[in-house]
Parts: sequence; structure tokens; C-alpha cells
Amino acid sequence: MTIQESQNGLSMGYNEGPSRLPEDVIVNLTEGKQLPVSRKPFLYHAAFIADVLDFVVWNEVGPFANPAFRENTRQFIETFKPKGRTLVSPRVPNRLFWGEYHPSFMKVEEIPPPDFRRKRIFFHGRFNGVPHPGYLETLLLLKKMAMDSNQQAELWIGVESDSLSINEGQVLFADPMFRASLFWATGLIDKLILLETSGKDEYKLDTYWDNLYAIDLEGLNPDIIFMLNDEKFERKFSQTSVRSAILTEQDLGNELMMHQTDLKEGRISVEEVRRRWGRLRELLKEI
Repeated sequence: MTIQESQNGLSMGYNEGPSRLPEDVIVNLTEGKQLPVSRKPFLYHAAFIADVLDFVVWNEVGPFANPAFRENTRQFIETFKPKGRTLVSPRVPNRLFWGEYHPSFMKVEEIPPPDFRRKRIFFHGRFNGVPHPGYLETLLLLKKMAMDSNQQAELWIGVESDSLSINEGQVLFADPMFRASLFWATGLIDKLILLETSGKDEYKLDTYWDNLYAIDLEGLNPDIIFMLNDEKFERKFSQTSVRSAILTEQDLGNELMMHQTDLKEGRISVEEVRRRWGRLRELLKEI
């Protein structure tokens, strides 16, 4: 299928995809080199996602080659099965060829005014890897909480840009659009936001949270905010004006919280990864 229309290198409708991965994607996955990032949010074709994840599962070199990280990727594939039609690549593989703009993935300034008939539940992070059971059980618990309240609710996920990760010297997995696409592939969320975080400007970083959570018609105006109770919690908590809306993993009773670093550095065993995914699949049956 040919590209019907393009803008900034992205197709306006899904294509049938690649026969091999672009060189920059392979270099990122095997050497950790940062990928160029689009300023406009988009989602990747399911078949491209499947090809990248298959590569991660079998690749044994580079920053994402730890068996725990690869097993987490294999379990994600097994659980959510991100597949598409047989892929057809352009003459020179280009990952942007398999992207599509989607109305549910937006910048902060594109967020529509709140619909007060629906609760907005917000969860954000860098998600620098393939989503693991810690993230995903949190989504399930938030979704279940909304269902139990007998009120319509939307689950909004904010995917942060790479600025903070770069500032902390972290190796970047793919790009924010790919990481957002993985969450979208789960079918658990309603809206995605691309968050442009500040990497080094301390003043901007201190006001970032309050600007994002602001209760006004131009902001997200969330009814519930999920925050990890980690080393950054106190700083974020002190900078937001909507503290009554904040929940942590302790409030949800989530025992599965973990970090991508645990997987990349092998702090969690392959067997533990499998156990946690098994529990998650049982929880998925309840939704």
C-alpha cells in the first residue's frame, strides 16, 4: 500500500509496514544511541511494534540484552499480541513510515476542556522500556477503581520526553512515540499526552508539575493523579496545587511496583518476571 499523504515524514493513514528494521532502530537497541524525536505526537503501526519487540527478545547485545528485560518483552508480546499485516518496507527503511497521527495522542496545549461528566484519571512517567507488570497492574487498579465508582472515567497517560532521562545519563529505549504506542497497544487507556519536560532548568522543573496539574479549563484538570512514591515524590507533591487528588501505589495496594532499571540490570530474575506477568494476566480476566 502506498502512502496516501504525508506530513513531516509521517503517513496520514497506516501502511502495511517493514520487511526489516531501520538501521537507526537497530543501533538504538544494540548500542543505546538516541533516536531523533518528532515534535508532534504519533503512534506506530502494530506490525512495526511487533517487529521491534521480536528483535528485542532475540537480541543478546547492548543495554537491553539482560534476560529479565527480554523476558518482560516476550511476556508483553504473549499477553497483548501486537500484530499487523505482513509488512512491506520502503526501499530505505524509515521508522516514520510506520507512524500515524492519532486524535487520542496529543500535546498538553491540545488537551480539550474537561467534560465534567467523566472523571480524568492521570498517570505519567518516562516508561523507559517495554511496559512491565508494575505499570500495568497500576493501570488495571485505576481502571477498576473508576468502574467501581459507577461514574464514567477516562484513563489519561502522560509519556514524558527524554530530557530528564538524558540529564540523568540513562540509555533511552526507542523513542517516546514508541513507548506511548506500547501502552496504546494494551487497550487499557483512553488518552495519551506527550509531555515536554525540562531537563536542566531547575525553576522550570519545580513549576512543571503544578502547571500540568492546574485546575483550570486550559489544563488537564485531573480528578485523580497517580504518583509513584519514589525519591521524586516529595518534590512533585510540594509543587502541585491538587494534592487531595493524589494516589500512590500504597493507596492502590499494588505489590508489583518495579522499575525499568531493575529489568535492565537484572535485579529481578526471569522467574520473578514470569510470576508477575502470570498474576497480571489473572487480573486482566477481571476487567
